[in-house]
Amino acid sequence: KERKTNMAKKYRVNIEIEKLSGECAAGHAEGDSWTLERIEQPLAICPVALVAIWQKIYALFLGADFPWAEDPDVAHFSCPDRGIVTFRITREEI
Repeated sequence: KERKTNMAKKYRVNIEIEKLSGECAAGHAEGDSWTLERIEQPLAICPVALVAIWQKIYALFLGADFPWAEDPDVAHFSCPDRGIVTFRITREEI
């Protein structure tokens, strides 16, 4: 079965702290959010979390999807620092 690609489309990626189950060492809070409109744009997000989720952000930004995801435009990932912070990463076509 041939798989479609979204590489020709342009996306904006939104990163939001969806859930916080404890105190974030970087001081992030539930509801904090960032929007990425170009891949070179710096993000004021904890570097530990950013390293852990960057590949997912990049993949969504470039149009990839995760076959196991219920919604191809939404992903959820936890920070590796004890899993205290859960990120909701969404993309929208621009």
